[in-house]
Amino acid sequence: MKSVRITLPEFPYIRFLYYAFIKLIDSDKANIRVINNAVELEAKGGDIRDVLSSVIEYVVELSKESDLSFPLSGNDKKIFKELKKELGLSENDDVLNTLNKYSSKIKGINDIQSAFEDNSNTYSPLQAFLLETYSLTRAPFFNGNYKHDHLMNLHQMMICVAGYLASKHSSYKGKDKKRITILFLPINLKVTRYNFYRIIRDIPNPYGMSPEEALILWIALHLPKDFYEDILVLGVEEPGQSMQPVSSITVSSEFLRRAERRLEMLREDYKDLVKELLSYALRKESEVKPQPGIDDAIEYVKLLYLAVQEGYEKEILELALRSSRREALLASTSSQDNAIRDRLNVARKARTISKILLESG
Repeated sequence: MKSVRITLPEFPYIRFLYYAFIKLIDSDKANIRVINNAVELEAKGGDIRDVLSSVIEYVVELSKESDLSFPLSGNDKKIFKELKKELGLSENDDVLNTLNKYSSKIKGINDIQSAFEDNSNTYSPLQAFLLETYSLTRAPFFNGNYKHDHLMNLHQMMICVAGYLASKHSSYKGKDKKRITILFLPINLKVTRYNFYRIIRDIPNPYGMSPEEALILWIALHLPKDFYEDILVLGVEEPGQSMQPVSSITVSSEFLRRAERRLEMLREDYKDLVKELLSYALRKESEVKPQPGIDDAIEYVKLLYLAVQEGYEKEILELALRSSRREALLASTSSQDNAIRDRLNVARKARTISKILLESG
């Protein structure tokens, strides 16, 4: 079979999980075309079922490399038990084994198009697919009466499981020591020459997601020069009984283009210095006690976020002015207080970065 048409879900978050799945497709093996509210996948010289099977295998590979698991609530386990039964698996098979089995099953489906559209056997979505967040839509999978009315077949469920596992990047300890999972989701199906999720996996784990300017710079600093993708970064509390959104940040291709020249200069010669400043700012979320050095770092990072973009020369000057004044003031004191020394260290980093940006023009 040469091609298959996959209808995209109405709800944005689930659609992004589909995008995550499709982003795993090797562009050398298939053409990807968005047609109205669907995506057509056409194999280049082979069988589209082999292409889809290899995508599932790739997800399993990525998951094993990062040692990240798929979250299942108590009710999810009951649903997943039925999924495994449909695939001929035992209760003891885990999510990755289920994906492997599904990968093999795809190759043997005669009419993959009909199978994708078959709703004779459907399931309630898993909690990981029921994320509610204001930044996407007020209430995915809920109608005006807030009654759940969406069902998914085996193939839709497996696409979302694969998309979720691909997008799951890392986790950090947030407020109240809660573990927050970070997801990286493509907002569109823009075709680039890069392996999207291989690049994303190369981004070091951030210390947190706030302030958003620090996270955006952290991500941008670790991307290739011409990686012009639009990325939604979600912080979520994974299912106990529900999927809770914590934060939502967008890294836009427009920002990456505006900041390309100055970011490339910082990447080449001063990456570690910028990382140290950003990592200091990102610790705010996990700190219980006030930390003046972290507050200073956040102030500098918010200016740096603007300063790296073309057309924001005044912000470079402001960053230089604030950091140098504070450095001079703190250096003039003989105090051995740790907080003073932290603030001095942070000011020096910010002043050095501002000097580099000023000299670059």
